[in-house]
Order: sequence, then structure tokens, then C-alpha cells
Amino acid sequence: MNPPSPGSNATGPTFDETAPMKSTPRLIGTRTCLGCGQELAGQPIARTTDEDLPFVRCSECGRATPILEYPVMSRWSGTIGAGLLCLQILISVTVLFLTGLLGFIFADEICTDARRDFSNRIEAKWKASEVPGEKSTWEIPRSWWDEVGDETTTAMLADPDAGFGRVSRIEAVGLLVIGVPIGVVWSGILAGVPRRRLWIPPLLLWCIAMPWMWLTGLPQSGTMIPIYVIAREITTIHVTSIVLLILVIGLEIGILSGRSIIHWLGRTLLPPDRARQFTFIWRVDDRR
Repeated sequence: MNPPSPGSNATGPTFDETAPMKSTPRLIGTRTCLGCGQELAGQPIARTTDEDLPFVRCSECGRATPILEYPVMSRWSGTIGAGLLCLQILISVTVLFLTGLLGFIFADEICTDARRDFSNRIEAKWKASEVPGEKSTWEIPRSWWDEVGDETTTAMLADPDAGFGRVSRIEAVGLLVIGVPIGVVWSGILAGVPRRRLWIPPLLLWCIAMPWMWLTGLPQSGTMIPIYVIAREITTIHVTSIVLLILVIGLEIGILSGRSIIHWLGRTLLPPDRARQFTFIWRVDDRR
């Protein structure tokens, strides 16, 4: 039975909130007031004088809320909890995967001009070479590229008008801006992860994407290599990776500031009793 509120005239157990104690225990964890919904974490724990039942009193409305409660869920509660946990993990992994996939697609699209420029430069160098015979305009011998590939790549990357110089600054900034709200959503989905560890998923996403990008950019086997394959390899390793890192920076900004943004939006747009239902999102960071 819940202890009555101070203003109630009903008879019931009396409270002893002024009994001397060496150290007053305080409530640890998340529990809301049964009357107004105020968060009770940190409130002193008192006991009834007759039954010695622990309770805490709300600092806002003064209502007493018992700490001990009878279980209200069935024996399937453990299974339901495990299912919800698996669902959250599945949603988190799906969001991470989709973010990485869309980020790579956007980054690859932004680098289209750089890839086309590399292809034109390689084709021009191949036509200007002293290799005898008819020269194709779309593929080159592997042996010739093995000889001049490193030198050609270094020269192209050193040219300020090639490589990253062909990337649109507006599109790169747009990719950074897109990453911020996605990071805010991440901070809400990963509600059980402290903010001091939230920087890991975006960086982990980039570290996983890089080897895959390098493998997909390797030239095909054979004596002849298509020029666009070589241009794609150079662009992926030296340009797309940097553009994708811009998205990661946006994710880091959003994910580290997301809890504060969600907190502000909750307090601004929701009634106080409703906003307190989402306190678990930022209470993991020891914020009230």
C-alpha cells in the first residue's frame, strides 16, 4: 500500500522523517513521483514508523512514493526485456549500416569530377607515351601502368587542380551539415551509452569502410586495365576517404551535442510531466 500524501485525512501508517541518523541514505536510480512525475533520484529515503517501509517524498508536491513495489509484469518479462534489447541492437546496427552506405554513396558522388579528371589525365599520358602500336582510349597495358603508375599518381595528387581540388566545397560542407542531425539521432538511439564513449561508433564506421573501399578499388586482373578502374582506385583511396571523413566529423559533432539538443527540445516542446519520461536519455551522462 502506498503511503498517503501529507494532506490526506485517511488513517494509515505514520512517518518518521526526522529520526536522527548517522547518514541519510538517498535514492539511487530513476523513479518518478506518483503525483506529479518529478524525478526522485537523490531524494532522502525515510521509513514509516509502524511498518518500517522505505519511501521518498517528492520535493515538488510533497507526495510520498514507496520504494518497494510488487512486481507488475508476468514471468515473460525477462523474455520481453531481452527481445526489446535485441530490437534496440538491431535498430542501432541497421542505422549504422545505412549511415555508412548512404555516406559512401554521397561521398562517391561528390568525387565524380575528380574521378573523371584522373581518367582524362591517365588517358592523355597514355596517348603521349612512346609505346608503339595502336593505343586504346579506354584501357592500358598493366605492364606500362606498373612502370609509371606511382609517378603518375604522385604528380596528379600534387596538382592543386586535381584530386581534392575538384571536389565541390559546397557539397563537402553540405555533407558535414547532413552528418550533424544524423549524429543527434544516434545519440538518442544509443541512449544507454555514455557520451564519453559515443565518439567511437562514427570513427569505427570510417575504419570499417576504408579497407572495403580499398579492396573495391583495386584493378582487375589481366594484361589490360580499364582506365576508369585505375581512376576509381586513385579517387577512392586518396579523395573519397577524405570526403567520407568530413561526414564522420559531422557525425561526431552531432553525436556529442545530441543529448543536449534532445534535452532542450524535450523541455521546450513537451509538458514537464511528459519531458520527464525521456530523462533516461541524458541521465546516463549524470545530468538532471
